[in-house]
This record gives sequence, structure tokens and C-alpha cells, in this order.
Amino acid sequence: MSGKEDTDIDTPTLIHALSSGAAIFTDLLNSGLLVECIDQVNNTFAPRHLIKLPTELLPTRQRNLTDTRTRIGILLEYFFALALHHAIEAREVDRFRVSFVVANRYPDLYIRDSHGLPIIRIEIKTLDLTSEEKSANFDAQIRDIHPHRDILLVLLWAWDVLSIDGVMHDIPKVTKAYAFEARPIAQARDLGWLRLRTRQMSKAIDLAGPVVGRDGYFREEEGNVGKLMRILDNQSFAALPEVLTREPSIKLYREFVVAAKSLGLIYRAGSISQLTGVEFTPVDDFAHSTFQIKTLGYGDVIESDEKLVLATGAAMTAAMRDAYHRQLLRDGISQALVIVYTEKFNWFAYMMTDNSLTRVGEGKKLDTSIAYIRNHFKC
Repeated sequence: MSGKEDTDIDTPTLIHALSSGAAIFTDLLNSGLLVECIDQVNNTFAPRHLIKLPTELLPTRQRNLTDTRTRIGILLEYFFALALHHAIEAREVDRFRVSFVVANRYPDLYIRDSHGLPIIRIEIKTLDLTSEEKSANFDAQIRDIHPHRDILLVLLWAWDVLSIDGVMHDIPKVTKAYAFEARPIAQARDLGWLRLRTRQMSKAIDLAGPVVGRDGYFREEEGNVGKLMRILDNQSFAALPEVLTREPSIKLYREFVVAAKSLGLIYRAGSISQLTGVEFTPVDDFAHSTFQIKTLGYGDVIESDEKLVLATGAAMTAAMRDAYHRQLLRDGISQALVIVYTEKFNWFAYMMTDNSLTRVGEGKKLDTSIAYIRNHFKC
């Protein structure tokens, strides 16, 4: 159970943060209040209300799977709101309350004062770490975002297992959460997108939102501008004015993107271990990079002198391949099947010996890589 004893956040600190606006309350969320709320979601609400039996299979068709993720996301938003209200209530603060925005529009939550006026507004996005395309959208228009009241909150979640009275259940678990001032993220989203245009394609943002076109004819953009994992990529970040790059929320957002990709890849590595029967040892402090090959972990294969190495990055150039081969030798690996995944789980297979690292296969989707590993090791 969450409560004021769980963190160092006392009642005056909470009242000050709520009264001071988005910037101060965002800092409070990231400095401990988020952890308190997520603990209650994971340990109180989810075990009571979000469990399912392993025999209750989820749909596998992409459209239905997306619907399932959307439903879980809505439920996690609901229980987070309850946990946040409990955190406020537990500190005997009765002049603020968390309420839902009943219309299906931006934002999701209000924190209201004693007169019912919204003093903090929160938009919540949830990302399933197992999803190959983490496609939640932050598409609120700048005109709709209050510069001093609005917060963007992102919850990262994945399926976990939980034993209740000796019976195993599946349960969605929030693994990490981030809070940002919404206005700087929206500004970075729009400026980054507008500045990366080509001669063949014009871009603009009108009253209805982003539009693209050519020869003076514009049409509505297809909904890619606000995808959380594409906002503030390296190209977009480089195009921002310096004053915006110094915003604390911009720096934290860049950290969030790396963390989301890394945690998703770590989770998937664990599922590869389960489905292939290969005992897998993850690397400590793994952080995904699109510019380097990073080792996720090593697997020991029964009755084989070869190891399984899982890594992330992209298709290796000759120089990258040679550098990574030397790194594996330094790590004590001499014979291995090396699978390198992109963040979208396209993959490249390499055979490693003392003398070389040679590409032997490639494919798309996680399932095909698992089949390749099982076929190679006959497991």
C-alpha cells in the first residue's frame, strides 16, 4: 500500500508542487511520487483487477492485438489516476483531487483545486515494451497545451507472471514511468518535423494539425508526427534551436527513448531464452544504440561448444564487424552464433570463430529469428 511513509515527500512539499504548476510538479513526480504511484498500481490494483490465466490467450492478429494493448493502456491510466489521488489523500491534502476528463479528447486527467478548477492537466501514454512498433501518439496541438499546467506522462509496461495462492497468473506490470512538461515536447515535435523537409515534399501546420503536400496542394499528414518513439530522434534533435535543447524535459525525453528501446530488447531476449531453452545471461547496464553493436547477453547451449550471443544495433559494416569480433574475443567468446537485432526486431545472423565473424543469414520479425536459432542448435 502506498502512503506518505513510502517516500520523503511530505505534505507541504506536495502542496507547494501542486500549487506551482507543471514544472515543479513534474520534478516531484520524477523524484519519487511516480515510483510510489506505480508501486500501488503494480502491487495493489493490478493483482486484484488486471490478472488473467495463462490459458486465456490473447489475440494474435495485429488489429486485435492492438485493441488489447489499447484496452490495457486505458486500464493502467485509470489505476494510475486512482494511485495518484491516493498519494494526495494519504498526506491529508483535501483541497486537491484527481479527476478524469470525461470527453474523449486531450488531456486525460485534471488535478482540481477546492473550487473545481484544473490546476494541473495530465496526458498519459502507455507503451507495451513487447511491441515491435511502440506507436502511441502525442498529437495534441500547441494551441491546446497550457504552457504552465500541462504534463505528458509515459508508462512503460510488459507482461509478467504472478503466483496467487499457488496459481500462476499473467499480469501487466509497469516497469518504468516518466513525466515531462508537455509544452517543450510538443514544440520539439513540431519544429523537428517541420525542419526536416525535402524539395519534393512541403510541410506545414495549420489550425487542424500537420499537413504535407507539393505544388501548393496540401493533405492531412498520416499520423506519424506524434509517435512517441520518433519525436526527438537524432536528426530532429539536431534541428532544434539551442534554447529548446537545454530544456530539462527535452533531455529527459531523450533518456526515455533509449530506456524504452533497451527495456523492450531486454524483455524480448528473455522470451527468446524461454522459447529456445537456451540459458541466457543478460549484460549489466545494457543500453541500446543505433550507432554501435551492443551485446544483450550470452547463452550457453547444452551439448554444444558454441555460445549464443544476442546483440543489438544494425547491419554491420566491415569495420564494425571487426571491432565487435575483437570485443567478443576480449569477453572470452571464441565460437558462437551471433544474432544482431534492430530496435524493430529485424535481425542478422553471424558465425563467429577465433578468426572471423561472418554473416550467414538475416530476417524480419522475432519469430523467424527464434526458428533460426532452434534450427541451428537443434533445440
